[in-house]
Amino acid sequence: MRLSPCQFRRFGDEQAAICGQSDWVVRYSDSILNFTGSGKIRIQCRQCNEKFVTEFSVDSRFKILSSEKEVRKHYDFFNSNIEIISAERDSSFLDLLEDELILDNYCIVDNHVCRFRAYKNKKFLHKKNKEKASAYRPFEVLGELMNK
Repeated sequence: MRLSPCQFRRFGDEQAAICGQSDWVVRYSDSILNFTGSGKIRIQCRQCNEKFVTEFSVDSRFKILSSEKEVRKHYDFFNSNIEIISAERDSSFLDLLEDELILDNYCIVDNHVCRFRAYKNKKFLHKKNKEKASAYRPFEVLGELMNK
């Protein structure tokens, strides 16, 4: 199935939003709901605040039990491979999918080079070289400012 960004009611803000169509495969067998999906997502880097578009993928599994009582009885905090939910809870596939996206349970193909990390690494290398030279260089900071 294909979903458009307007079908996501709760997911999508300045931090992350789906871009264009996303493709999803949904399977249900033996009380296990499995869905996988992929598409493009716009992400804002939390360090340098730069926005970029990259690919994402989701692979989630849910075991559906008949009641909340059974969920409490069988819930395993240490098994992160499968989430146990109740059939009593009125939730749709789209709600479950949005929950996964809101909780950042997706993988991204990150081709973003963070300017903050690059600057931090450059600053560290600069300090390292400065310690080696042991000479006073009054215009080093000016060189860094000119390169920005």
